[in-house]
Formats: sequence, C-alpha cells, structure tokens
Amino acid sequence: MTLNEDVIEWLNISPQAIAQVLEQERQELARRDRAYRGDRPAPLVCDRTIILVDDGIATGSTLTTAIKTLQAQKPQAIVVAVPVAPWSALEKIKPTVDEIICLIVPDSFRSISLWYDDFFPNQR
Repeated sequence: MTLNEDVIEWLNISPQAIAQVLEQERQELARRDRAYRGDRPAPLVCDRTIILVDDGIATGSTLTTAIKTLQAQKPQAIVVAVPVAPWSALEKIKPTVDEIICLIVPDSFRSISLWYDDFFPNQR
C-alpha cells in the first residue's frame, strides 16, 4: 500500500475515510484477480525479467506501487515499457527499475488520453 501523505494532509482526509477506501480497493483487487486469473496461480516473478507495460505514465504514482510490489518478489530485472510520459515521471521511475522504454516524451504533457486517437473505445 502506498499513500501520498502530502495529499492526505492537504485534503484533510480522515483515517476512517482512508480505511474505508482501502477496504473497498482490497475487495476490488480480489474481484479483478479472480476475473483475470481465475483459478490459475500467480505468475512466478523471482529471478525473471519482468516487462511492466502501461498505457502511459502521468505522475508515476500507480507505476511506483506496481514496481514496489514486483521488487518484493525479487525479479532479476524490471523493464518498464510505455508509449508516452513526461520527463518528470520518467526521472521519478528511472532509479527504481533496470530499464525504461518510452516512445514519446513530449515537451508539454497534460494527459495520457490526449496522445491516443481513441483512448476510451468501449465508451461509445
């Protein structure tokens, strides 16, 4: 679990609200795990090169959590592959992985979705 203490303090979020959201997210993670993997066991990560792919990096917060989760499983290497990200996010992630592959690093970055022709194809 990764919490942004600065945001929590700035927004004055109560410990009770955080606990409630954490429980909801744990349930959602369990639901997704069952939906995506079914009865299959978790993949083996230890001593393997892991390629972590995302649709882009905005702030790096979500990816940082994924990287920490993988690191706890002792992979041989972690490679991040994304189509688009701002320099600031790449610099944040770079020290935590073995390699980053990013196709577009724009001078002006506002949103990942702006770099796709159709970012929400199922919402028509």
